[in-house]
Amino acid sequence: MGWVKSIGIAVAVLVIAAVGGLGCGGGGGGAVDLSDVEEVVAGALRVIAPPGKVGHLKTVQEPPEVEEARVQEFWVDADNGRSRSESRPAEGEEGWFNVTVGEDWRMATYQSDVEFFPIHITAVDREEAAARGIDNFAYYGAGCLGFLAWADERRLVGESAVEGRPVVLVEARWFWEPGGDWPEGVTLVTTVALDRSSLLPVQVQQNMVEPNGEEHPYGPLKCEIVEYVSPDDLPADFFSPDALFALYSPVHEKLAEASKLDFDLYWLGEKYEGAAQGQLDLYLWRVEMERVSWPELRYASETMDGGAEVVTIRQGPAGRAQFGPPPEMAGPIEQEEVTVQGQPATLYLKTDRLSPTYELTYQWLVFTLGETTIEIYPTPMSKEGQEVNPLNNKEAIVALAEGLVPVPAQP
Repeated sequence: MGWVKSIGIAVAVLVIAAVGGLGCGGGGGGAVDLSDVEEVVAGALRVIAPPGKVGHLKTVQEPPEVEEARVQEFWVDADNGRSRSESRPAEGEEGWFNVTVGEDWRMATYQSDVEFFPIHITAVDREEAAARGIDNFAYYGAGCLGFLAWADERRLVGESAVEGRPVVLVEARWFWEPGGDWPEGVTLVTTVALDRSSLLPVQVQQNMVEPNGEEHPYGPLKCEIVEYVSPDDLPADFFSPDALFALYSPVHEKLAEASKLDFDLYWLGEKYEGAAQGQLDLYLWRVEMERVSWPELRYASETMDGGAEVVTIRQGPAGRAQFGPPPEMAGPIEQEEVTVQGQPATLYLKTDRLSPTYELTYQWLVFTLGETTIEIYPTPMSKEGQEVNPLNNKEAIVALAEGLVPVPAQP
């Protein structure tokens, strides 16, 4: 795709005057060729966040398309590769809301309707982004224009009018991957109406098309630029994934609750760098207290499988907490005696071969530190029949155990 550089560098040659308008096609000036979909998309992305400014956009969906009006707001800082989006009910309405922020190719998403641990952090694969034509992380949060940036296919539909306003119609197609709520072969079709003169977004219409041709339309949503602001006028942590995680994560509250139990609690810290010989950096995503017998510290990786949970550390009082393979697990289980922090430990191993080419590996490392019995359990992850979690091997599990330290006193 040749337009990746035009977004970051060469688009300046298009002489886009984002605030004052844009000469397009026959609109006076001819700065952007309206017959070239790549130029149109690149120009539309750049015009929402001109040099030195953060673009603040808004989309609104109103009844009868939805039961209650919803508003989405977006802040796009193209200069610094940052973005923020918020979705919530319209003013005066009640309901769930979510927030997504991103910078330095990391994203954090908070969802208010998720009861347990509603926030996670994900690192974005820059190589994958570049393959799709994106070299600026800010366009992840470009609202309706993000669909244009990330589409598998883009094409110009033609010109039309929205409420008397001349627009250029750009269609983006995204071919749904197998899994989730939709079958293989589903296509997401997004049609964005751009103001013919300025290339600013006006309206977006979406449609899910199933392989049998059945359609599920969504929209239209009204789009508009609210304002352009200076990055200096926004809070310093406005785009920070770590700040959003600290604001909404219940980890510290749950950790304080677990620390009040009658045994010492151990952890790898809030963040643990260099796990599996440098393959993974971990962060404490959740502390499970409900629905379990003893506390579970669950660590996730920003870089694996969309921020997946990769290892669980269970712990309880020695002599009362029983860990290791669950009693109901059938089949042979191997055992090996190892040493952790100078103490004896048992490593359990079970392999389920579901077919000649597909297997799952389960491992549990159980040991005692002081008055606390601890279990380290890496999450089995199989891809094409092979284990892909780099923590799910003896050396990595023992290294994690060696890294455990007591949890500091909680306020």
